[in-house]
Amino acid sequence: ALYIGGGTAYQTPPQAFDRLCQVVAGTFDLRGAEVTLEGAPVYFTAHRGALLQSLQRHFPESQWRGSMGVQSFDLSQVEAMGRSALGRPDQVQGALRAVPARGFNHSADLMINLPGQSLQHMKEDVLRASDMGFNQLCIYHLLLFRGLGTPWSQDPSRLGAIPDVEQGCRHWLEVRQLALQLGYRQASLPT
Repeated sequence: ALYIGGGTAYQTPPQAFDRLCQVVAGTFDLRGAEVTLEGAPVYFTAHRGALLQSLQRHFPESQWRGSMGVQSFDLSQVEAMGRSALGRPDQVQGALRAVPARGFNHSADLMINLPGQSLQHMKEDVLRASDMGFNQLCIYHLLLFRGLGTPWSQDPSRLGAIPDVEQGCRHWLEVRQLALQLGYRQASLPT
């Protein structure tokens, strides 16, 4: 598999990204492999899809996947994360139209146990992603602790709004059960 992740790929000029794909394709046999491009939803429509086109051009016999860092559909959570410009629900919808139209599988990265996030909101995120047609969900427990260096980790009220480990685990188990009931299949175990 090849995984090209995060904002770094989208900050790379399309010509340089295309050259990178050319070099990787000439170095590794990725026929039948999964080739993933990951990033914030807004990036999937950036550069008129040039990065997605590069993957298709250089890895024609691969399975393509777009992995979107949705995080949450709750606007208050998206705003608290500082991601309003990167992943509002309308931007997710636009990206979701672009990715499958190019023959890509599409995955939503969802965060659970965000500060003040209720179990009901976590489940609503899973239901909304499923309703939107994401064919894969990656569900992550937020890791947040004092000294992490992010704005959230320096805010005592945010730290205090995070569930303890046992409650966080119960949330994950319930969210996982919902995903299974919706027809998703667990492909990896939590670490």
